[in-house]
Amino acid sequence: MPVKVMRLEGERFELALEDPLFPKALKSIPHPPARLYGVGRPGALAEGLAVVGARRATPYGRGCAKRFAAAAAERGVAIISGGARGCDAVAHEAALAAGAPTVAFLGGGCNQLYPAENAGLFQRIVAAGGAVVSEHEWDFPPQPHAFRARNRLIAGLS
Repeated sequence: MPVKVMRLEGERFELALEDPLFPKALKSIPHPPARLYGVGRPGALAEGLAVVGARRATPYGRGCAKRFAAAAAERGVAIISGGARGCDAVAHEAALAAGAPTVAFLGGGCNQLYPAENAGLFQRIVAAGGAVVSEHEWDFPPQPHAFRARNRLIAGLS
């Protein structure tokens, strides 16, 4: 999985489990992360609606992801997803279009953006007041097991 290292522009933060800004919802999940590393606004890590789906989504799947995310975002509900191709990216885009916060949990560190083609989306998330977050240190490479593990963070914040 070759990944181009790209640094997102924006505020960088690290939140330890005992930090008062650490999301309360993530403290109660099985195996809470000891630390979160992120770029953007730590306050964006609020409970919201998780929208995830197929990376090779059908037009129907993409349309559903967009409609659900837009309906929630238009009501001020944060959209939580994984930044992946397909449904995840569509959900983040819908939140941005509605002016609602969105959070992308990565399967690698925040300096190892994956998929690389979504780097522009990740930067727009940060610029709009959302956050791109990982439980892994900045340069941790994306690995299959990390994507499965990060799903508990997406679910835990929703």
